[in-house]
Amino acid sequence: MSLFTQKMKMLTAVVLDGYTDAVVKALLEEGVMDFVHLSDFQNEQVRKLANRSPEVPFAAISDLRVRCENLMRQGGINIPSIEKNDVDRVSELNVDEIRKYLDRLSSSLSSLRDGQKEINQKLLSCDELINYIREKKMDYLDLRVGTLASADKKADFMTRLSTFGGILADDGKGHLISLTLKRDSSRVDDAFDKFGWTESAKEPKDCLEIVLRQALDRKAEIEKQNADIVSQVESRIKETYCWLLVPFIDQYEDIKTIQWEISNLGGGDDEIVSKAAKKMVQGEQIIATWAPALLKMSLDELLWKDSNDIAIKKLWEFLCTYCYLPRLANYSVLEDAITRGARSTEFFGVAAGYSGERYIDLRLNEIVYPINQSDLLVKPAVAMKQIMEEGKSGGQDGNGISGSTGSAGGAGSGSAG
Repeated sequence: MSLFTQKMKMLTAVVLDGYTDAVVKALLEEGVMDFVHLSDFQNEQVRKLANRSPEVPFAAISDLRVRCENLMRQGGINIPSIEKNDVDRVSELNVDEIRKYLDRLSSSLSSLRDGQKEINQKLLSCDELINYIREKKMDYLDLRVGTLASADKKADFMTRLSTFGGILADDGKGHLISLTLKRDSSRVDDAFDKFGWTESAKEPKDCLEIVLRQALDRKAEIEKQNADIVSQVESRIKETYCWLLVPFIDQYEDIKTIQWEISNLGGGDDEIVSKAAKKMVQGEQIIATWAPALLKMSLDELLWKDSNDIAIKKLWEFLCTYCYLPRLANYSVLEDAITRGARSTEFFGVAAGYSGERYIDLRLNEIVYPINQSDLLVKPAVAMKQIMEEGKSGGQDGNGISGSTGSAGGAGSGSAG
């Protein structure tokens, strides 16, 4: 008979042969006490397990995974490995919602892809025309000068020619100049007939220069269209990566639990990182300017409760590590707070070191520069006591209150956790 001191659970898992040993080891580390292979079950028990339908069909999950991976490959995004999955952050799978989102995304990407393909083809045709014009290879070009039966049809005729990669320009003297590739002549002839084109007996001398300018203008227009598509893609990316998650800990509520503050970055033309940083500064999730009084508050409440000092290097490490401490934009913010706080007797003293009995080069209520990471911040009462004992408290002179050596009655290194 087996005796258990706590409620037990039976788990059923399907594991690939190649991962069996690793899974068994991991489960043993989690306290799983026994394993039963399917072959050990009776036939009736196996049938019950086989007939049990999952809430979400495996085929549906597999299809979504394949679609996601294909989209990630198209976007040049590395597919995350199984080792990077965080099971603590797994949420309920809404297959229908994910499928609809992937359908919308695929449709949008397909439309953009078709548009970009068409633009690239136009750009190639335009470049080909421009090169032939510049090299004056007239054997490859079909140049015509004439008029249309109706001037109102000029825009439609220009649109029709553009489908063949052709150019239509106005010489400013009542004539139109058409330029297409000679290999497209048979298809272009139908368009000329439809719009009532009449050939001119006289060809302007500068017609090549006219159509070249027109071709260059068209190329610039096509390149702008291509840039617009790229901008649309970048906008979609910005719309996708729009959620900012900032970890924090409420030291007055539960100092062991990390919470997440979630906010929407919104639109705008800024880069994602720039928008995130700006949002955090606005919400005071990143501190760009720190008052000495707030620095001392953090020291008093958490960091030097059981000691008389803390190394600046250790203080900076704590600020970069623990979510319940203020998140500074960079080290210069801390350095500035220390520099301003050292000019007062209210916040802390600054010492170059501690000899075991006294603080070395202890300064209080004076300008301290430069601030070294090896320096110590000293409690103001402790700093004042050492300076008074050294007989340097005789009023405030030009240099403020300072001391070079002295005894402090013991010192620590600060702690956080």
